Amino acid sequence: MKHFAGKVVEGFRVGSRFGIATANLDVSDESLLEEGVYLVQIEVPNGAKKNGLLHWGKRKTFGSSFSAEVHILDFSEDIYGETLTVYVRKFLRPVQIFANADALFTQIEKDIQTAKKYFLRQEIDAQWKTLKNADYLEQQAVEKISHHDLFLNAQNVLVYAPIKNELDFVQKICSMFPSKKYFFPKVVGDKMQFLESKYDDLIAGAFGVLEPKNEAPKFDTDEPCFVFVPGQAFDKLGNRLGRGGGFYDKFLSELRKENKFVYTTAVIPKFAYFSCIPTEPHDQKVDEVILVE
Repeated sequence: MKHFAGKVVEGFRVGSRFGIATANLDVSDESLLEEGVYLVQIEVPNGAKKNGLLHWGKRKTFGSSFSAEVHILDFSEDIYGETLTVYVRKFLRPVQIFANADALFTQIEKDIQTAKKYFLRQEIDAQWKTLKNADYLEQQAVEKISHHDLFLNAQNVLVYAPIKNELDFVQKICSMFPSKKYFFPKVVGDKMQFLESKYDDLIAGAFGVLEPKNEAPKFDTDEPCFVFVPGQAFDKLGNRLGRGGGFYDKFLSELRKENKFVYTTAVIPKFAYFSCIPTEPHDQKVDEVILVE
């Protein structure tokens, strides 16, 4: 992992538009990185590492001078004249020329959202890697679902086959309540549809993810349904951080337009539950988050 140190030379300010810290750094080697915008972690003077963004290269929108500028998330201390160490995590995008300041600021806002989501996913992935009691959490999930009144009264249940970093409770639920109709997701083009299937009849689809067979009956979106929604993180308002494809957001948006009898819930470990997560206007919330710990 590349890293470098630089002294804050133009002072420290909290961006009035974005509410994040910005520091312009004096660096010894401008050829250290390819020109671009990067996701980084910044080691501040007290030794803590903060998440952020790095602009490396010429200021193409406002002149042509070189800039090594870091935007530090969730940070408000005075670091004028201090030396920061920057650890490069991931290339985000090339440096672009924008027509005006508003266009540039809009892109920066998008970059900030992307950075927040990236580092939140990294935090959650680290928790999953050290998780020792997944079986116990899955037993808790089954217990809570099996006493959930809305689930018990539902005839149509939209579920999913779990993938990496998701609790594995669906197969047990399907076995415990065999009289219900279970519908599993299948991606077709840029959309997702749900087809009826028994868990044992699922087949490996794209990337090895289990999905229903093509000839399986399709879910009638007019029918009342109980929906289990996967996600990497959720917050107290029901906001969801998915995997970036947008399939569930599109599906739930259309489903809710056609059907007033939809109840959505997520079942997650407590470490994936936050007071607030980054969201976008098109993101779909869930009605309930069931926590296990």
